[in-house]
Amino acid sequence: MSLSDLFNLLDGMKFGSTVIVENRAPLGAEAFLAVLLRYIREREIPVLVDDILDAFPLYVKHLNLMGINPNLSSVRVLKMGGNETAGNVVNRGRFDMDPNVYMNHYEKLFSSVAPEEEFINIVLGIDRLFVFQDNPLGIGTTLRAMKPIVTNRKRTAFYILESAIMENLRTRPLPALEDLATSVFELKQKGRMLIVSIIKDPSALRTNVNAIKVDLREVFSE
Repeated sequence: MSLSDLFNLLDGMKFGSTVIVENRAPLGAEAFLAVLLRYIREREIPVLVDDILDAFPLYVKHLNLMGINPNLSSVRVLKMGGNETAGNVVNRGRFDMDPNVYMNHYEKLFSSVAPEEEFINIVLGIDRLFVFQDNPLGIGTTLRAMKPIVTNRKRTAFYILESAIMENLRTRPLPALEDLATSVFELKQKGRMLIVSIIKDPSALRTNVNAIKVDLREVFSE
């Protein structure tokens, strides 16, 4: 299998999908982000990145250290907290420990910057958000506030998160987050191969594909 197989999987997703991408690989998050950035450029799909607490600049720095310098001039970014920037920041919101205040502020900002046409929404740093909201009230408020957002039919969302962080939280919110999603991918790595396991996806029964292996050299070839 190759990068084209992963592109075919993405092509088969309908707008309105919500994908949880659980990273268990050393370079998994950076690799999947690089794949998405290449995909949206080649398919000419508008994109909005939710950058929570500097997660996006961190992953971009990792890519730069590997010699990958993606063109981010057309990548619109909604920045929630943090100080570092990457891409075209179109609006900023402050981070607030009160989950109601944070989510209300986020919803207003998201509505103001979301493209009018169909678009891909890459969400980075939601695991960091859950670290600060690791109590029943905070997690419950955040998940309830996410429900109307994930039903946006013009948006295909990819929530890239670190599994180790999520599984160490006392409230264990990952199963509830997976329930909100239409698809769940798990990233693992064996040598130079990135393995994208399809844990949950509407197309899985039709295509009979449960995993896609991609050579990281192909992913990081730019």
